[in-house]
Amino acid sequence: MLVNISFDDEEHLENVDIINMPDEIAGNLDEVVNEFFKWMFDKTNDHKYWVIEDGQKKYCSYATEAFGDWLNQFITREERTTIVAVSSREIDETLPIIYF
Repeated sequence: MLVNISFDDEEHLENVDIINMPDEIAGNLDEVVNEFFKWMFDKTNDHKYWVIEDGQKKYCSYATEAFGDWLNQFITREERTTIVAVSSREIDETLPIIYF
C-alpha cells in the first residue's frame, strides 16, 4: 500500500515522500508510528540517527529512510517497505499521510 510521509505540518503540506508498505501494517498506522517513535527516541538503542554531542545522545536526525529501515528490520521481514518518491510535489490526498 502506498503511504505519504510528510515532515511538513498539515496546514502547510507542500511535498511528501511516498513509501510502499505491506497492506497488513498500513491498517495500523498510528500504532506502528508510535512504536517507531518509541524505538527511535529510546537512548538505549544504538542506531545511526542519534546526534552525539560531548559523548551524549542529544537528539535524533532522521528522514523517511529511517522509518523504512525500521519497518524492514523489526516489523516486515518478508515483504519489504520501499521508498517510491522523495520530496514529491504531486500529493495524492487519497493516500494515508504520516506526519513526522
